[in-house]
Amino acid sequence: MLKMNKKIVTLIIVVVCATIIFGIKFFKEDSIKDFNLQISEKTIGHPHAPIRIIEFVDFQCPSCASGFKYLKKFMREHPNTILLRVKYFPLTSIHKHALISARYAECASRQDKFWPFYDLLFKHQGQWSGLDHAAPIFESIAQKADLDFEKLNHCLEDKKVDELIEENKEYGSSLGVKSIPTYFVNGRITVGNKSLRLELDRLIKDFQEHI
Repeated sequence: MLKMNKKIVTLIIVVVCATIIFGIKFFKEDSIKDFNLQISEKTIGHPHAPIRIIEFVDFQCPSCASGFKYLKKFMREHPNTILLRVKYFPLTSIHKHALISARYAECASRQDKFWPFYDLLFKHQGQWSGLDHAAPIFESIAQKADLDFEKLNHCLEDKKVDELIEENKEYGSSLGVKSIPTYFVNGRITVGNKSLRLELDRLIKDFQEHI
């Protein structure tokens, strides 16, 4: 009887430990997928879309601009299939305007104009990326995006904006982001545009086969 009780206790301990380990793993994976399901200024798409993407972006990165064009085309061709959230990951060591462009984008988001600004930043990347001083171009883009300049200038001086950008970058680093563009597609890390295309093509094919 005593031996049986020991076996039962051992079995219970094993089950509990396995449950805890699985729970931790599930929580970690789920946190990557988590969008809080409150559509924010930097999230676009259908709230119940089967494909959820977190994009870590540097606006001065040419590959990020290519990824932007591809994702825009993909979302147009496959409406309601993607929920996309953008997070900042400025590589300030190699891109002179990475931080200031993210700063402008965040200030645009605080006027509910993130997506028009995001779109225009990438469309005009070739005009500002090689400049010594890109602020005049950013101001021109802000004008096209119909931003309130008084609010914009106040926001650009707000230290909390830089803190938020740095928090985004630290979060990305904690998930293993080392280069950009990096995407998390349904929780799966996907580095570069070629990998993104392959992953989205695979997912769309799977969805179509199960329809």
